[in-house]
Amino acid sequence: MKTDLEINAIVDRLRFVRSHSAKCRNDKKRWDGKPAERWTALNAIRCTCPIYSCGVHDPSEGFQRKLTGEIVERKAREVVEKRLKSGNEREVLEPVGVPIKTAIEDFMGTLVTRELSEGTTAKYTTIMNQLQSFSDYGGYKSLQAFATPDAMDLFFKSWSDPDAGYKKGTKWTKVSRRTAKDNLKTMRLFFRRCLKRKWISEDPSTIIEVTPEPRAKTKEQVKYLTRQQMKDIMFFLERTRRTPYQKQRLKALMLTMRWTGLRISDAVALEKSAIKNGVLYVKTKKSKTPVQFPLPDELLNTLAKLTNYDNGYYFWDGNSDIKYARLNYGHAVSDTFELAGVKEEIVHSVSHRFRNTFAVHLLSKGVPLETVSLMLGHQNISTTENYYADFASGYMDRAENMIRKVWTLKEDESLQVAAA
Repeated sequence: MKTDLEINAIVDRLRFVRSHSAKCRNDKKRWDGKPAERWTALNAIRCTCPIYSCGVHDPSEGFQRKLTGEIVERKAREVVEKRLKSGNEREVLEPVGVPIKTAIEDFMGTLVTRELSEGTTAKYTTIMNQLQSFSDYGGYKSLQAFATPDAMDLFFKSWSDPDAGYKKGTKWTKVSRRTAKDNLKTMRLFFRRCLKRKWISEDPSTIIEVTPEPRAKTKEQVKYLTRQQMKDIMFFLERTRRTPYQKQRLKALMLTMRWTGLRISDAVALEKSAIKNGVLYVKTKKSKTPVQFPLPDELLNTLAKLTNYDNGYYFWDGNSDIKYARLNYGHAVSDTFELAGVKEEIVHSVSHRFRNTFAVHLLSKGVPLETVSLMLGHQNISTTENYYADFASGYMDRAENMIRKVWTLKEDESLQVAAA
């Protein structure tokens, strides 16, 4: 039986070498002669290729190269030490700590008790799926192995790298700074939950900072539809390969978004009972804000031609998952836009152009910014200002004139009475 000193001496003489697979992106030898910029810290995400112990483990065996079954050198050394003590060549240390999968399932389980919108739940699900894939690809077997500043920094940087190894074969792409900031908030909620469970002692995400994007948008950054573009879209809609009724329903959906400013998620869920005396009453899903819109005759006549579903919806049968209906309509709108020469990389951004068009049209006609903010269902007028202030030139002048009128009112008068 070898003593601890003898075992330590043997282990110190061994070399621990990682054997990369044929598909591994982390073997620097495979990058020889290629552009240096392709080998970056993101390429060097810890892989799952195993470590071998190389050298003389026992004088009777001579030089041997033995698989440890680990991907971290420290743990590989522990495996060899345990084997030398027990004499069992197949013995491998079990990973210590809480599996990443367990921590993710625990976090997602907390969402059930919270009243979250479908979009928020989908956002949490996406980043947790990425975390699981990143951990599998990078070899982080436990939460404790991942919950380090270095690992969290690599995960954060991978959000803006569409070529990160764990993203291969997925739809995960490069995200904007705003999305990265939202993802970071989700990760901090995740680590806060882990701290409460006493699985980790500190939050590794505190070292990450996201440089904020400029909040205010210029006229060039706000993408909306001109009158000619709307005509082109309707023209090419009639020439798509759909049935006449499908064209009619899609036209009604696009006009609904154009004349109400509703997001596509709210428009698809529109019910016939929500329209009373030519006015639409809805509560937006994202901000939970009740809004009402007077509808133009063009939209009312188009909706009147539709046969609503049994559940009272114009565009959704009420039985299938509404997110699939929203996706299908989104792609149909995107295809029509492309035929009309209106191009946008993201399907969501295409349908959002109707919302921008609604806001820009009202502001260009002199509707006060605060009124447009109410129509859009924004909880704070600063949100409306960030996007559309450039289109509301003169709204501060109108506010100033209104205040001047107030100074001339008598004690028992108000603006409404004076106007009457």
